[in-house]
Amino acid sequence: MTGTDEHRPGIAERIIRQRGGMPVSLRDDGGNDEERYEAYSITEGFPQMGFSVFCVNGTRHGFFYHSIDSLDLTEGKHGQYLKLTHRGKAMTLRGHGLHLLFQAIMDHTLMAVYEYAAKLYPAPDDGEPIIERIRVDDVTMPATRQ
Repeated sequence: MTGTDEHRPGIAERIIRQRGGMPVSLRDDGGNDEERYEAYSITEGFPQMGFSVFCVNGTRHGFFYHSIDSLDLTEGKHGQYLKLTHRGKAMTLRGHGLHLLFQAIMDHTLMAVYEYAAKLYPAPDDGEPIIERIRVDDVTMPATRQ
């Protein structure tokens, strides 16, 4: 390595500079606390490889953008439903204010999704996004018996 190479920024540093800095990292427990509820976390203009889904039962799921097969947002009797399939998993979210969440998935800027639980978080303000229910199912075919 020559003297000039020592001061040349690496590829990671160049990418970070081009995008305006690093996104704020998430806490291990999902990023929410007893003082606020945030339905999802988005990094503006900073694409991600995937996103985490935090369920109130303590389960955390991970989804990589390049493995998402389908994505739909529909209006239903009890709110909005965001559905996606991902390498043998099907996820359905039910809530309100999910259009920005849908767009963040399309833009690869979604970092995390949080299921709401009244016992954990204060009620969000009227009109604020909320995810009332998350369901993740394994849709792979069971192994055949021999």
